[in-house]
Amino acid sequence: MAPRQGYFSVRWHGHMPWRVFFWRDLMLLGTLANACLGFLALVMLSSGADVLWALAVHFAPLPYNLFMLAVVWRWPGLPPTWKWVAVVWFAVMLVI
Repeated sequence: MAPRQGYFSVRWHGHMPWRVFFWRDLMLLGTLANACLGFLALVMLSSGADVLWALAVHFAPLPYNLFMLAVVWRWPGLPPTWKWVAVVWFAVMLVI
């Protein structure tokens, strides 16, 4: 029996269809995580929390975003257009 692989390992080694990863993990889950934490950071700022804490919450998904961007760029056989779409997604999520 093959050893069970974890969430990050499956993505890093490309053991899932790239379209599932791209649309579900990157676009749906990644965007949802960024939007929720960005909204939470705005709520924190509006309620008088320290700006540094709000920035920490806002940028909390950055390591995950970088991981997903790296996975897209190392995915074997992925068309170059989709790689650049992921770069644009990352830039937009960094600003939002």
